[in-house]
Amino acid sequence: MDGVPVFDVRTRSFMFGPQRWPEPPAIPIYVAVGGRLFALAGSSFERLYPPPRDEASWEDFMWEWHKLPELLFRSEHVAGYTVHPDGRTIFVSVVGGAAVAAPAASLSFDTAEDVFRDGDCEWKQRGQWQLPFAGRAYYDPGLDAWVGFSGDPGTIGHLCSCDVVPTDDVNDSDDAGQQQQRPAMKLSKEKLFSEVPAERHMGATLVYMGDVGKFRLLECIYVEADELTTGSDDETNEDSVDEVIEKKDHRKRFNVKVNF
Repeated sequence: MDGVPVFDVRTRSFMFGPQRWPEPPAIPIYVAVGGRLFALAGSSFERLYPPPRDEASWEDFMWEWHKLPELLFRSEHVAGYTVHPDGRTIFVSVVGGAAVAAPAASLSFDTAEDVFRDGDCEWKQRGQWQLPFAGRAYYDPGLDAWVGFSGDPGTIGHLCSCDVVPTDDVNDSDDAGQQQQRPAMKLSKEKLFSEVPAERHMGATLVYMGDVGKFRLLECIYVEADELTTGSDDETNEDSVDEVIEKKDHRKRFNVKVNF
């Protein structure tokens, strides 16, 4: 079925939203901000409002994506992203291919409705530095910091945090020089990804649970196993092979308490 899959956590119901057709090879990055869904795909940037809650309002409602100004970069160059605790500003870090003269850069976009009405909706460069995350990071009020997976190849599987960047316009602020610096970060000591030799890491998702310092980690692993045979080298034990195939795809899910 066409469309973006949507799950309503209040009603626990499943539906499909409007279809998007991102330009290949772009895989959309979806960011929920202020009750709306924003999508970055290739060089396109779009916004989707939530559907009506009552069926009567659907008659005149057109649920569709709304085009926003094109990105100054391509979505596949986004290394990490997050939402500011102001509930309206998206931050992204771009590595390579950005329309800025730097190997890495961080930019922000204010999604407030009055900004769209005033015609001031544009991506603003925050500095020639990179957020320390791989993929999505979340704001944790207990730490007053962003938290996510480390983007450093040497610390893959570790959580890290960094200070929240001010949303003041760097062009107008008297403290612009400080905002151009990469925010201070901390790294957790524990590696959360599986280190079992027979388990190959395929991917992971970190979800903020809403409580201070509490996250849930979902890790997808591939279980590698040698082909099982019977006493004869040429004869394969079919029951054993079936058992191995069933165990190849696993998902580990557990709660994470953040301490730095």
